[in-house]
Amino acid sequence: MLKFLHRPSTHISKLQSFTFRSLSQPPSPSKSPPLFPSLSSSSSLAESILKCRSAEEALKLFHTSPRLNNTSNSNDLRSLSALIHVLTGAQRYTHARCSMKRLIETLKRRPHRVFNALEDVNSSKLGNGVFSLLIMEFAEMGLFEEALWVSREMRTSPDVKACLTVLNGLVRRRRFESVWVDYESMVSRGLVPDVYIYSVLFQCCFKQGLSSKLKVLFEEMASRGIKANVYVFTIYIRDLCRESKMEEAGKVFDLMKRKHGVAPNLFTYSAMIGGYCKTGGLRQAYTLYKEILVPNVVVFGALVDGFCKANELVAARSLLVHMVKFGVDPNLHVYNCLIYGECRSGSLSEAVRLCSEMERLSLWPDVFTYTILINGLCSEDRLTEADGLFQKMKSERIFPSSVTYNSLIHGYCKEDNMEKALELCSEMTANGVEPDIITFSTLIDGYCKLRNMKAAMGLYSEMSIKGIVPDVVTYTALIDGQFKEANVKEALKLYSDMLEAGVHPNEHTFACLVDGFWKEGRVSDAIEFYLENNQANRACWNHVGFTCLIQGLCQNGYILRATRLFSDMRSGGVTPDLQSYVSMLKGHLQEKRVIDTMMLHCDMIKTGILPNLVVNQFLAMLYQENGYQRSACFLTNLNHLGTISLFN
Repeated sequence: MLKFLHRPSTHISKLQSFTFRSLSQPPSPSKSPPLFPSLSSSSSLAESILKCRSAEEALKLFHTSPRLNNTSNSNDLRSLSALIHVLTGAQRYTHARCSMKRLIETLKRRPHRVFNALEDVNSSKLGNGVFSLLIMEFAEMGLFEEALWVSREMRTSPDVKACLTVLNGLVRRRRFESVWVDYESMVSRGLVPDVYIYSVLFQCCFKQGLSSKLKVLFEEMASRGIKANVYVFTIYIRDLCRESKMEEAGKVFDLMKRKHGVAPNLFTYSAMIGGYCKTGGLRQAYTLYKEILVPNVVVFGALVDGFCKANELVAARSLLVHMVKFGVDPNLHVYNCLIYGECRSGSLSEAVRLCSEMERLSLWPDVFTYTILINGLCSEDRLTEADGLFQKMKSERIFPSSVTYNSLIHGYCKEDNMEKALELCSEMTANGVEPDIITFSTLIDGYCKLRNMKAAMGLYSEMSIKGIVPDVVTYTALIDGQFKEANVKEALKLYSDMLEAGVHPNEHTFACLVDGFWKEGRVSDAIEFYLENNQANRACWNHVGFTCLIQGLCQNGYILRATRLFSDMRSGGVTPDLQSYVSMLKGHLQEKRVIDTMMLHCDMIKTGILPNLVVNQFLAMLYQENGYQRSACFLTNLNHLGTISLFN
């Protein structure tokens, strides 16, 4: 805040006591001639105050006047307003603001009355600064709407500091549209924006998510010759990192340091490091970390989070040692990231140990800590322990979130315990946590796997009633469930509803449709579906969809079509997996195409996919039956040696 915004209590108390003495004590008679001419009215007092040659003279005249017994009188208010004008013009802001506050309180904090009282004092010598001061005083008193009203009522723009106060207040209140309207109005009335005004505009853009406008503002600043400061650069970089535009963020970061000579601060480094970690650029993130002289806990938190998400747990743990070296205490976020990393890698015992270590440092688990651990236990099918932790969490009055409930519901659905899953869903609602799309999709998937399509479709209807829009996971689970129940018509209707709702199918949706078609003996429909969607939705055809289609073609004797599809799969950049090769090998085997089988076997090994025990067994039998004893013997020996692929 600017120096003149600070009002030392000693100055105010002195001024108030001086005012009280001046107003309460009558002037003592004196034989010497009066210092000021006699005043016939308060109106002439106001005129005399305006004619004073100095602020001290105006103050003395005002406080020695015998007529100021009631400042609610309109003439007395005019004298006080005149004094405020003089003090503001002389840059005596402490006295001016004290008098301004007195005027505001006298007029019951009504902005139009204060504004009119100040405006009624007409003099060619007076500037517009008094209204800017009024804005600042209203804002400091917590009367922001009154400050905003004055700002909009002024004929010319408030000064830069007052404009900054108004725009900042609007941004803090998230009234973003008003920021731009008021800014344009201020510029049209004469505001010349500086770097601080642009800082507020940058903050507004960032909070609104207007990335393109940030770039326009940055270029506008350059065209006006305004040099961006570290705050502007940091907001710009944060926005680019949020959009994962790390190449562009890196260019702005270099521009900031090299061309503009602006040194990045910890917030700038934190934004860059967090952005690189989010996009997998751990090497770049670590390089920036080494540039920082004294990193803080935010920087370490971003790095630990990045390394844990990349499953680089050794590097993440080593950062704890670095924190000790720099004298930085790890916070709850750092421990939560480490616990998440250990749970994700399956090291639940290490996650529990970290939780205990955290508590020894007086860092107590929060809802995120418990949710991470519960989710980890559910992933390992340790539901009894997960439920125990859930009960402990509630006993400590830490309220579970929708993510906590969804983790447990998913765990019970995996165990086909739909009764317990529904019980949790009811508890969730009773505790004021509304089931979301993940809750419904999990329950629907659970019922579909149990082939209880009536319950699944009931939940689907309930979603519509609650206004929850089904996503691709919901539709895919229902389509797959209807196909498994041989309800082809219902499955295709759901697919049609999905497209009409604007939900784009993914690779699993296509795999379910193809798999459903050929299992119903509708191979031609499966091929037609592939041909219709291959070009428009090329990205959605992964090895799962291709394998389903190849398997269907091979089992129905369409080996040549399967071979062409296998070739399309590879030319489209989709790498076949073990199941794809096995389907093709079985197809060639059924047709007694020994040479094609051998070539495919060699191709499979070249691509680094090793056959498992079952594949080796039937290949050995094929080679032996067709006189390829050496190859058959080699595969048989492999099986005896126990060289079995991890795919087994």
